[in-house]
Amino acid sequence: MKKVTFYATLYLLIFTGAGLSQPEIEWSTEFAQRRSIISMAKIAGGNLLLSTYSPNIAYNFSLINLSNDHDVIWAGNYDQSYAYGAKTVVQIPNGGFAAAGRTISYGPASGDYFIVRVNNNGELDTFRTYGGSSDEECQSMVATWNGQLILAGYTASFGQGNVDGWILKTDQNGDSLWSRTFGGAAYDCFFKVIPTADRNYVTAGSSKSYDNGAGDFWLTKFSPEGDSIWSKTYGSEREDLCYDVAATVDSGFVLVGSTRALESNSLDFFILKTDKNGDSLWCRVFGTEEPEQASAVITTLDGGIAVLGSRVFERNLFEDWWLVKLDDSGDSLWSQRFAGGYHDWGKALLQLGNGKFVIGGNNDENAWLVITTPDPVNGVDEDVPYYPASITLYPAYPNPFNSMVTIPFAVGAHRDAPLQLAIFDPLGRRVVDLIGSTAVTGGRFLRAAEGGATNHSIVWNANGMPAGHYTVRLQAPGVTLSQPLVLTK
Repeated sequence: MKKVTFYATLYLLIFTGAGLSQPEIEWSTEFAQRRSIISMAKIAGGNLLLSTYSPNIAYNFSLINLSNDHDVIWAGNYDQSYAYGAKTVVQIPNGGFAAAGRTISYGPASGDYFIVRVNNNGELDTFRTYGGSSDEECQSMVATWNGQLILAGYTASFGQGNVDGWILKTDQNGDSLWSRTFGGAAYDCFFKVIPTADRNYVTAGSSKSYDNGAGDFWLTKFSPEGDSIWSKTYGSEREDLCYDVAATVDSGFVLVGSTRALESNSLDFFILKTDKNGDSLWCRVFGTEEPEQASAVITTLDGGIAVLGSRVFERNLFEDWWLVKLDDSGDSLWSQRFAGGYHDWGKALLQLGNGKFVIGGNNDENAWLVITTPDPVNGVDEDVPYYPASITLYPAYPNPFNSMVTIPFAVGAHRDAPLQLAIFDPLGRRVVDLIGSTAVTGGRFLRAAEGGATNHSIVWNANGMPAGHYTVRLQAPGVTLSQPLVLTK
Protein backbone atom coordinates (compact mmCIF):
# COMPACT_ATOMS: atom_id res chain seq x y z
CA MET A 1 0.00 0.00 0.00
CA LYS A 2 1.49 3.32 -1.08
CA LYS A 3 0.66 6.44 0.93
CA VAL A 4 1.03 10.01 -0.39
CA THR A 5 0.94 12.62 2.39
CA PHE A 6 0.20 16.30 1.90
CA TYR A 7 1.61 18.31 4.77
CA ALA A 8 0.26 21.70 3.76
CA THR A 9 -3.34 22.66 3.19
CA LEU A 10 -4.12 25.11 0.42
CA TYR A 11 -6.91 27.27 1.80
CA LEU A 12 -8.64 29.38 -0.83
CA LEU A 13 -11.78 31.41 -1.29
CA ILE A 14 -13.08 30.87 -4.83
CA PHE A 15 -13.95 33.89 -6.89
CA THR A 16 -15.65 33.84 -10.28
CA GLY A 17 -13.09 34.29 -13.02
CA ALA A 18 -12.76 37.79 -14.40
CA GLY A 19 -15.23 38.46 -17.18
CA LEU A 20 -16.82 35.00 -16.93
CA SER A 21 -20.47 34.33 -16.33
CA GLN A 22 -21.76 31.32 -14.42
CA PRO A 23 -24.39 28.75 -15.38
CA GLU A 24 -27.85 29.61 -14.11
CA ILE A 25 -30.94 27.49 -13.50
CA GLU A 26 -32.73 26.98 -16.82
CA TRP A 27 -35.27 24.41 -15.58
CA SER A 28 -35.96 22.68 -12.29
CA THR A 29 -38.57 20.46 -10.67
CA GLU A 30 -39.26 18.77 -7.35
CA PHE A 31 -40.15 15.10 -7.06
CA ALA A 32 -40.80 12.94 -4.01
CA GLN A 33 -41.17 14.55 -0.62
CA ARG A 34 -38.76 13.72 2.21
CA ARG A 35 -36.31 12.28 -0.30
CA SER A 36 -33.18 13.19 -2.23
CA ILE A 37 -31.99 12.32 -5.73
CA ILE A 38 -28.90 10.28 -4.93
CA SER A 39 -27.90 8.88 -8.34
CA MET A 40 -28.48 9.64 -12.04
CA ALA A 41 -27.56 7.91 -15.29
CA LYS A 42 -27.83 8.88 -18.94
CA ILE A 43 -29.75 6.21 -20.80
CA ALA A 44 -30.79 5.44 -24.38
CA GLY A 45 -32.72 8.10 -26.25
CA GLY A 46 -31.14 10.97 -24.34
CA ASN A 47 -33.24 10.23 -21.26
CA LEU A 48 -32.26 10.35 -17.59
CA LEU A 49 -32.77 7.65 -14.99
CA LEU A 50 -33.02 9.02 -11.43
CA SER A 51 -33.00 7.20 -8.11
CA THR A 52 -34.26 8.67 -4.84
CA TYR A 53 -33.06 7.96 -1.35
CA SER A 54 -34.07 8.85 2.18
CA PRO A 55 -32.02 8.26 5.32
CA ASN A 56 -35.22 8.51 7.37
CA ILE A 57 -37.76 6.52 5.36
CA ALA A 58 -37.36 2.79 4.89
CA TYR A 59 -39.91 0.61 3.16
CA ASN A 60 -39.56 1.84 -0.46
CA PHE A 61 -37.51 3.72 -3.02
CA SER A 62 -38.21 5.23 -6.44
CA LEU A 63 -36.78 5.16 -9.95
CA ILE A 64 -37.80 7.84 -12.45
CA ASN A 65 -37.26 7.74 -16.23
CA LEU A 66 -37.24 11.32 -17.51
CA SER A 67 -37.25 12.27 -21.21
CA ASN A 68 -34.98 14.94 -22.64
CA ASP A 69 -38.10 17.13 -22.80
CA HIS A 70 -38.42 16.76 -19.01
CA ASP A 71 -41.48 14.51 -19.19
CA VAL A 72 -41.80 11.53 -16.83
CA ILE A 73 -41.89 8.40 -19.02
CA TRP A 74 -42.37 6.10 -16.06
CA ALA A 75 -41.83 6.22 -12.32
CA GLY A 76 -41.53 3.10 -10.22
CA ASN A 77 -41.98 2.90 -6.46
CA TYR A 78 -40.45 -0.34 -5.20
CA ASP A 79 -41.90 -1.49 -1.91
CA GLN A 80 -39.04 -3.69 -0.73
CA SER A 81 -39.42 -3.46 3.04
CA TYR A 82 -36.59 -1.63 4.76
CA ALA A 83 -34.70 -0.99 1.51
CA TYR A 84 -32.91 2.25 2.29
CA GLY A 85 -32.92 3.74 -1.18
CA ALA A 86 -31.09 3.02 -4.41
CA LYS A 87 -27.64 4.54 -4.04
CA THR A 88 -26.69 3.73 -7.65
CA VAL A 89 -28.44 3.05 -10.98
CA VAL A 90 -27.23 1.77 -14.36
CA GLN A 91 -28.64 0.80 -17.73
CA ILE A 92 -27.99 -2.85 -18.57
CA PRO A 93 -26.63 -3.27 -22.14
CA ASN A 94 -28.80 -6.30 -22.90
CA GLY A 95 -32.00 -4.60 -21.69
CA GLY A 96 -33.51 -3.03 -18.61
CA PHE A 97 -32.00 -1.22 -15.64
CA ALA A 98 -30.49 -2.07 -12.29
CA ALA A 99 -30.48 -0.26 -8.95
CA ALA A 100 -28.52 -1.15 -5.84
CA GLY A 101 -28.20 -0.03 -2.24
CA ARG A 102 -28.77 -1.37 1.28
CA THR A 103 -31.61 -3.38 2.80
CA ILE A 104 -32.11 -4.48 6.41
CA SER A 105 -35.09 -6.74 5.82
CA TYR A 106 -34.28 -9.69 3.59
CA GLY A 107 -30.87 -10.87 4.72
CA PRO A 108 -29.86 -12.48 8.01
CA ALA A 109 -28.13 -9.38 9.37
CA SER A 110 -28.55 -5.67 10.00
CA GLY A 111 -27.74 -4.71 6.42
CA ASP A 112 -27.07 -6.30 3.03
CA TYR A 113 -26.35 -5.29 -0.52
CA PHE A 114 -29.44 -5.43 -2.72
CA ILE A 115 -29.90 -5.35 -6.49
CA VAL A 116 -33.21 -4.58 -8.14
CA ARG A 117 -33.51 -5.30 -11.86
CA VAL A 118 -36.40 -3.73 -13.78
CA ASN A 119 -37.40 -4.01 -17.43
CA ASN A 120 -37.48 -1.14 -19.93
CA ASN A 121 -40.88 -0.07 -18.58
CA GLY A 122 -39.73 0.03 -14.98
CA GLU A 123 -41.50 -3.19 -14.00
CA LEU A 124 -39.77 -5.27 -11.34
CA ASP A 125 -37.90 -8.32 -12.65
CA THR A 126 -35.75 -9.53 -9.77
CA PHE A 127 -34.72 -8.51 -6.25
CA ARG A 128 -31.57 -10.09 -4.78
CA THR A 129 -29.59 -9.56 -1.58
CA TYR A 130 -25.98 -10.32 -0.69
CA GLY A 131 -24.18 -10.23 2.63
CA GLY A 132 -22.97 -11.98 5.73
CA SER A 133 -23.72 -12.05 9.42
CA SER A 134 -23.09 -8.35 9.99
CA ASP A 135 -23.61 -5.11 8.06
CA GLU A 136 -23.07 -4.34 4.36
CA GLU A 137 -24.02 -1.40 2.12
CA CYS A 138 -23.61 -0.97 -1.64
CA GLN A 139 -22.59 2.53 -2.68
CA SER A 140 -21.84 2.19 -6.40
CA MET A 141 -22.30 -0.16 -9.36
CA VAL A 142 -21.26 -0.53 -13.01
CA ALA A 143 -22.64 -2.79 -15.73
CA THR A 144 -20.25 -4.77 -17.92
CA TRP A 145 -20.70 -5.11 -21.68
CA ASN A 146 -22.53 -8.45 -21.29
CA GLY A 147 -24.96 -7.39 -18.55
CA GLN A 148 -23.00 -8.52 -15.50
CA LEU A 149 -22.79 -6.13 -12.55
CA ILE A 150 -19.89 -5.03 -10.34
CA LEU A 151 -20.88 -3.54 -6.97
CA ALA A 152 -18.72 -1.64 -4.48
CA GLY A 153 -19.32 -0.55 -0.90
CA TYR A 154 -18.41 -1.91 2.51
CA THR A 155 -18.77 -5.04 4.64
CA ALA A 156 -18.47 -5.72 8.34
CA SER A 157 -18.99 -9.47 7.80
CA PHE A 158 -15.94 -10.36 5.74
CA GLY A 159 -12.33 -9.23 5.50
CA GLN A 160 -9.79 -8.45 8.18
CA GLY A 161 -10.89 -5.17 9.73
CA ASN A 162 -13.72 -3.44 11.52
CA VAL A 163 -15.18 -2.48 8.13
CA ASP A 164 -13.59 -3.33 4.77
CA GLY A 165 -14.14 -2.28 1.19
CA TRP A 166 -16.20 -4.96 -0.55
CA ILE A 167 -16.48 -5.63 -4.29
CA LEU A 168 -19.00 -8.13 -5.61
CA LYS A 169 -19.55 -9.31 -9.20
CA THR A 170 -22.79 -10.97 -10.33
CA ASP A 171 -23.84 -12.62 -13.56
CA GLN A 172 -26.88 -11.71 -15.67
CA ASN A 173 -29.14 -13.72 -13.36
CA GLY A 174 -27.87 -12.06 -10.20
CA ASP A 175 -25.80 -15.03 -9.05
CA SER A 176 -22.50 -14.13 -7.40
CA LEU A 177 -19.42 -14.79 -9.55
CA TRP A 178 -16.84 -13.61 -7.01
CA SER A 179 -16.38 -11.20 -4.12
CA ARG A 180 -13.26 -9.50 -2.78
CA THR A 181 -12.51 -7.47 0.35
CA PHE A 182 -9.87 -4.76 0.58
CA GLY A 183 -8.61 -2.97 3.66
CA GLY A 184 -6.75 -3.25 6.93
CA ALA A 185 -7.54 -3.42 10.62
CA ALA A 186 -9.64 -0.23 10.85
CA TYR A 187 -12.49 1.35 8.86
CA ASP A 188 -12.20 1.16 5.06
CA CYS A 189 -15.06 1.84 2.63
CA PHE A 190 -15.53 2.19 -1.13
CA PHE A 191 -17.91 4.87 -2.41
CA LYS A 192 -17.45 4.62 -6.17
CA VAL A 193 -16.43 2.11 -8.85
CA ILE A 194 -15.76 3.01 -12.50
CA PRO A 195 -14.18 1.26 -15.51
CA THR A 196 -10.76 2.31 -16.74
CA ALA A 197 -9.46 2.87 -20.27
CA ASP A 198 -7.49 -0.40 -20.18
CA ARG A 199 -10.59 -2.55 -19.39
CA ASN A 200 -9.93 -2.79 -15.66
CA TYR A 201 -11.68 -0.95 -12.82
CA VAL A 202 -10.90 1.45 -9.99
CA THR A 203 -12.70 2.00 -6.72
CA ALA A 204 -12.41 5.15 -4.63
CA GLY A 205 -13.28 5.66 -1.00
CA SER A 206 -11.80 6.34 2.42
CA SER A 207 -9.39 4.36 4.56
CA LYS A 208 -8.41 4.66 8.21
CA SER A 209 -6.14 1.62 8.17
CA TYR A 210 -3.08 3.04 6.46
CA ASP A 211 -2.49 6.47 8.05
CA ASN A 212 -2.74 7.96 11.51
CA GLY A 213 -6.31 6.73 11.82
CA ALA A 214 -8.01 9.98 10.88
CA GLY A 215 -8.85 8.94 7.30
CA ASP A 216 -7.35 9.17 3.81
CA PHE A 217 -8.50 9.21 0.22
CA TRP A 218 -8.17 5.63 -1.09
CA LEU A 219 -7.89 4.48 -4.71
CA THR A 220 -7.67 0.80 -5.71
CA LYS A 221 -7.32 -0.66 -9.20
CA PHE A 222 -8.46 -4.23 -9.88
CA SER A 223 -8.96 -6.58 -12.80
CA PRO A 224 -12.30 -7.90 -14.16
CA GLU A 225 -11.59 -11.03 -12.11
CA GLY A 226 -11.27 -8.99 -8.90
CA ASP A 227 -7.49 -9.24 -8.54
CA SER A 228 -5.80 -6.17 -7.04
CA ILE A 229 -3.45 -4.34 -9.42
CA TRP A 230 -2.47 -1.51 -7.07
CA SER A 231 -3.89 0.36 -4.08
CA LYS A 232 -2.87 3.83 -2.87
CA THR A 233 -3.91 6.32 -0.20
CA TYR A 234 -3.57 10.11 -0.17
CA GLY A 235 -4.13 12.58 2.59
CA SER A 236 -3.09 15.32 4.96
CA GLU A 237 -2.50 15.22 8.69
CA ARG A 238 -6.23 15.60 9.28
CA GLU A 239 -9.35 13.66 8.30
CA ASP A 240 -9.79 13.28 4.52
CA LEU A 241 -12.92 11.54 3.19
CA CYS A 242 -13.36 10.64 -0.50
CA TYR A 243 -16.85 10.28 -2.00
CA ASP A 244 -16.41 10.17 -5.79
CA VAL A 245 -13.96 9.57 -8.62
CA ALA A 246 -14.06 10.19 -12.38
CA ALA A 247 -11.79 9.19 -15.25
CA THR A 248 -9.97 12.03 -16.98
CA VAL A 249 -9.11 12.45 -20.65
CA ASP A 250 -5.49 11.41 -20.09
CA SER A 251 -6.64 8.08 -18.57
CA GLY A 252 -5.95 9.37 -15.06
CA PHE A 253 -8.39 9.97 -12.24
CA VAL A 254 -9.79 12.84 -10.20
CA LEU A 255 -11.04 12.19 -6.66
CA VAL A 256 -13.18 14.52 -4.54
CA GLY A 257 -14.41 14.71 -0.98
CA SER A 258 -13.60 16.74 2.09
CA THR A 259 -10.69 17.62 4.34
CA ARG A 260 -10.50 19.48 7.63
CA ALA A 261 -8.67 22.79 7.63
CA LEU A 262 -5.82 23.04 10.12
CA GLU A 263 -6.79 26.58 11.04
CA SER A 264 -10.51 26.19 11.74
CA ASN A 265 -11.24 22.42 11.75
CA SER A 266 -13.98 23.23 9.20
CA LEU A 267 -14.66 20.93 6.22
CA ASP A 268 -13.43 22.06 2.79
CA PHE A 269 -13.57 20.69 -0.76
CA PHE A 270 -10.60 18.36 -1.35
CA ILE A 271 -9.79 17.58 -5.00
CA LEU A 272 -6.97 15.26 -6.05
CA LYS A 273 -5.72 14.42 -9.56
CA THR A 274 -3.65 11.30 -10.35
CA ASP A 275 -2.15 9.78 -13.47
CA LYS A 276 -3.24 6.38 -14.81
CA ASN A 277 -0.96 4.61 -12.31
CA GLY A 278 -2.49 6.38 -9.33
CA ASP A 279 0.47 8.69 -8.76
CA SER A 280 -0.58 12.12 -7.51
CA LEU A 281 -0.25 15.03 -9.96
CA TRP A 282 -1.86 17.82 -7.93
CA CYS A 283 -4.33 18.47 -5.15
CA ARG A 284 -6.49 21.48 -4.34
CA VAL A 285 -8.47 22.57 -1.31
CA PHE A 286 -11.28 25.05 -1.90
CA GLY A 287 -13.27 26.61 0.86
CA THR A 288 -14.21 29.47 3.10
CA GLU A 289 -14.59 29.84 6.84
CA GLU A 290 -17.87 27.91 6.54
CA PRO A 291 -18.15 24.13 5.99
CA GLU A 292 -18.05 22.69 2.45
CA GLN A 293 -18.18 19.09 1.28
CA ALA A 294 -17.72 17.77 -2.28
CA SER A 295 -19.91 14.81 -3.22
CA ALA A 296 -19.67 14.37 -7.03
CA VAL A 297 -17.18 14.98 -9.84
CA ILE A 298 -17.27 14.67 -13.64
CA THR A 299 -14.91 15.35 -16.51
CA THR A 300 -16.47 18.10 -18.63
CA LEU A 301 -16.78 18.21 -22.41
CA ASP A 302 -13.82 20.56 -22.75
CA GLY A 303 -11.54 18.31 -20.68
CA GLY A 304 -11.98 20.27 -17.46
CA ILE A 305 -13.40 19.16 -14.13
CA ALA A 306 -16.73 20.01 -12.47
CA VAL A 307 -17.24 19.35 -8.76
CA LEU A 308 -20.58 19.41 -6.97
CA GLY A 309 -21.12 19.63 -3.27
CA SER A 310 -22.76 21.62 -0.52
CA ARG A 311 -21.69 24.74 1.30
CA VAL A 312 -22.96 26.68 4.28
CA PHE A 313 -23.77 30.30 3.48
CA GLU A 314 -24.56 33.38 5.52
CA ARG A 315 -23.30 32.30 8.93
CA ASN A 316 -24.92 28.87 9.06
CA LEU A 317 -28.36 30.09 7.95
CA PHE A 318 -28.41 28.16 4.65
CA GLU A 319 -26.92 24.99 3.16
CA ASP A 320 -26.93 25.24 -0.63
CA TRP A 321 -25.53 23.42 -3.64
CA TRP A 322 -22.10 24.57 -4.78
CA LEU A 323 -20.80 23.81 -8.28
CA VAL A 324 -17.14 24.51 -9.05
CA LYS A 325 -15.45 24.37 -12.47
CA LEU A 326 -11.69 23.77 -12.77
CA ASP A 327 -9.35 23.37 -15.70
CA ASP A 328 -7.29 20.20 -16.10
CA SER A 329 -4.49 21.77 -14.04
CA GLY A 330 -6.76 22.28 -11.06
CA ASP A 331 -7.15 26.05 -11.38
CA SER A 332 -10.58 27.44 -10.53
CA LEU A 333 -12.54 28.94 -13.45
CA TRP A 334 -15.86 29.73 -11.80
CA SER A 335 -18.19 28.66 -9.01
CA GLN A 336 -21.94 28.92 -8.61
CA ARG A 337 -24.43 28.64 -5.77
CA PHE A 338 -27.85 27.02 -6.28
CA ALA A 339 -30.33 27.78 -3.53
CA GLY A 340 -33.74 26.20 -3.17
CA GLY A 341 -34.56 26.06 0.53
CA TYR A 342 -32.81 26.23 3.87
CA HIS A 343 -31.05 22.87 3.70
CA ASP A 344 -30.05 21.75 0.19
CA TRP A 345 -27.54 19.01 -0.57
CA GLY A 346 -26.15 18.35 -4.06
CA LYS A 347 -25.54 14.65 -4.68
CA ALA A 348 -25.44 13.79 -8.40
CA LEU A 349 -23.95 15.57 -11.42
CA LEU A 350 -23.97 15.05 -15.21
CA GLN A 351 -23.20 17.18 -18.25
CA LEU A 352 -25.25 16.99 -21.43
CA GLY A 353 -23.85 17.15 -24.96
CA ASN A 354 -24.95 20.79 -25.23
CA GLY A 355 -22.81 21.81 -22.24
CA LYS A 356 -25.67 22.07 -19.75
CA PHE A 357 -25.27 20.54 -16.31
CA VAL A 358 -27.84 18.25 -14.70
CA ILE A 359 -27.77 18.37 -10.89
CA GLY A 360 -29.71 16.19 -8.47
CA GLY A 361 -30.12 16.34 -4.73
CA ASN A 362 -32.61 17.73 -2.29
CA ASN A 363 -34.35 21.04 -1.62
CA ASP A 364 -35.09 20.92 2.09
CA GLU A 365 -37.05 17.64 2.28
CA ASN A 366 -37.91 17.27 -1.43
CA ALA A 367 -35.99 15.61 -4.24
CA TRP A 368 -34.80 18.44 -6.52
CA LEU A 369 -33.57 18.24 -10.14
CA VAL A 370 -31.95 21.20 -11.91
CA ILE A 371 -30.80 21.70 -15.51
CA THR A 372 -28.53 24.71 -15.98
CA THR A 373 -27.65 26.96 -18.86
CA PRO A 374 -24.52 25.80 -20.77
CA ASP A 375 -21.06 25.94 -19.26
CA PRO A 376 -19.79 29.49 -19.97
CA VAL A 377 -16.21 28.26 -20.27
CA ASN A 378 -15.65 26.57 -23.63
CA GLY A 379 -19.40 26.23 -24.05
CA VAL A 380 -20.55 23.53 -26.43
CA ASP A 381 -22.70 23.91 -29.50
CA GLU A 382 -25.24 21.10 -29.71
CA ASP A 383 -24.53 20.59 -33.41
CA VAL A 384 -20.76 20.13 -33.04
CA PRO A 385 -19.53 16.51 -32.88
CA TYR A 386 -17.20 15.64 -30.00
CA TYR A 387 -14.65 12.92 -30.37
CA PRO A 388 -14.40 10.05 -27.89
CA ALA A 389 -11.36 9.48 -25.72
CA SER A 390 -11.53 5.84 -26.83
CA ILE A 391 -13.78 3.23 -28.39
CA THR A 392 -13.76 -0.48 -27.59
CA LEU A 393 -15.13 -3.40 -29.61
CA TYR A 394 -15.72 -6.36 -27.29
CA PRO A 395 -15.89 -10.01 -28.42
CA ALA A 396 -19.17 -10.79 -30.18
CA TYR A 397 -21.24 -13.67 -28.88
CA PRO A 398 -22.03 -16.37 -29.81
CA ASN A 399 -19.30 -16.61 -32.41
CA PRO A 400 -19.62 -18.72 -34.55
CA PHE A 401 -23.38 -18.17 -34.76
CA ASN A 402 -26.21 -19.51 -36.93
CA SER A 403 -28.72 -16.65 -37.08
CA MET A 404 -28.16 -13.81 -34.61
CA VAL A 405 -25.05 -12.40 -32.96
CA THR A 406 -24.69 -9.75 -30.23
CA ILE A 407 -21.99 -7.14 -30.81
CA PRO A 408 -21.00 -5.27 -27.62
CA PHE A 409 -18.94 -2.08 -27.68
CA ALA A 410 -18.16 0.97 -25.56
CA VAL A 411 -17.41 4.66 -26.01
CA GLY A 412 -14.82 6.23 -23.71
CA ALA A 413 -15.41 8.70 -20.97
CA HIS A 414 -14.84 12.07 -22.58
CA ARG A 415 -16.58 13.17 -25.75
CA ASP A 416 -19.44 12.35 -28.07
CA ALA A 417 -18.75 11.49 -31.72
CA PRO A 418 -20.26 10.29 -34.98
CA LEU A 419 -19.77 6.53 -35.18
CA GLN A 420 -20.29 3.77 -37.74
CA LEU A 421 -20.84 0.09 -37.08
CA ALA A 422 -21.08 -2.07 -40.21
CA ILE A 423 -20.86 -5.68 -41.40
CA PHE A 424 -18.67 -6.67 -44.37
CA ASP A 425 -18.85 -9.93 -46.37
CA PRO A 426 -15.87 -12.18 -47.27
CA LEU A 427 -15.19 -10.02 -50.36
CA GLY A 428 -14.98 -6.85 -48.28
CA ARG A 429 -18.36 -5.49 -49.40
CA ARG A 430 -20.48 -3.60 -46.90
CA VAL A 431 -23.67 -5.65 -46.43
CA VAL A 432 -25.41 -3.87 -43.55
CA ASP A 433 -25.06 -0.68 -41.52
CA LEU A 434 -25.91 -1.37 -37.88
CA ILE A 435 -25.16 2.28 -37.07
CA GLY A 436 -25.12 4.86 -39.83
CA SER A 437 -23.06 8.01 -40.15
CA THR A 438 -24.39 9.21 -36.81
CA ALA A 439 -24.29 7.37 -33.52
CA VAL A 440 -26.89 5.43 -31.63
CA THR A 441 -29.01 7.91 -29.73
CA GLY A 442 -30.24 11.28 -30.87
CA GLY A 443 -27.57 11.67 -33.53
CA ARG A 444 -24.63 11.23 -31.17
CA PHE A 445 -23.40 8.92 -28.48
CA LEU A 446 -24.11 9.93 -24.93
CA ARG A 447 -21.01 10.56 -22.87
CA ALA A 448 -20.65 8.29 -19.86
CA ALA A 449 -22.60 9.62 -16.93
CA GLU A 450 -20.00 9.20 -14.25
CA GLY A 451 -16.59 9.07 -15.76
CA GLY A 452 -16.45 5.56 -17.16
CA ALA A 453 -17.25 4.07 -20.54
CA THR A 454 -20.75 3.99 -22.02
CA ASN A 455 -21.58 0.37 -22.86
CA HIS A 456 -23.81 -0.62 -25.77
CA SER A 457 -24.71 -3.76 -27.66
CA ILE A 458 -26.43 -4.35 -31.00
CA VAL A 459 -27.85 -7.61 -32.34
CA TRP A 460 -27.27 -8.48 -36.00
CA ASN A 461 -29.95 -10.74 -37.44
CA ALA A 462 -28.22 -12.58 -40.29
CA ASN A 463 -31.27 -14.49 -41.53
CA GLY A 464 -31.12 -14.65 -45.34
CA MET A 465 -27.34 -14.18 -45.41
CA PRO A 466 -25.13 -17.01 -46.76
CA ALA A 467 -22.81 -18.85 -44.37
CA GLY A 468 -19.24 -17.64 -44.32
CA HIS A 469 -16.69 -15.36 -42.70
CA TYR A 470 -17.80 -11.77 -42.09
CA THR A 471 -16.20 -8.76 -40.43
CA VAL A 472 -17.78 -6.26 -38.05
CA ARG A 473 -16.14 -2.84 -38.16
CA LEU A 474 -16.54 -0.01 -35.60
CA GLN A 475 -15.32 3.41 -36.72
CA ALA A 476 -14.94 6.81 -35.06
CA PRO A 477 -12.96 9.77 -36.42
CA GLY A 478 -9.37 8.54 -36.65
CA VAL A 479 -10.09 5.11 -35.11
CA THR A 480 -11.16 1.83 -36.77
CA LEU A 481 -11.67 -1.47 -34.94
CA SER A 482 -12.69 -4.76 -36.55
CA GLN A 483 -13.44 -8.34 -35.58
CA PRO A 484 -14.18 -11.55 -37.55
CA LEU A 485 -17.62 -13.19 -37.38
CA VAL A 486 -18.41 -16.73 -38.52
CA LEU A 487 -21.97 -17.41 -39.75
CA THR A 488 -22.89 -21.10 -39.90
CA LYS A 489 -26.01 -22.73 -41.32
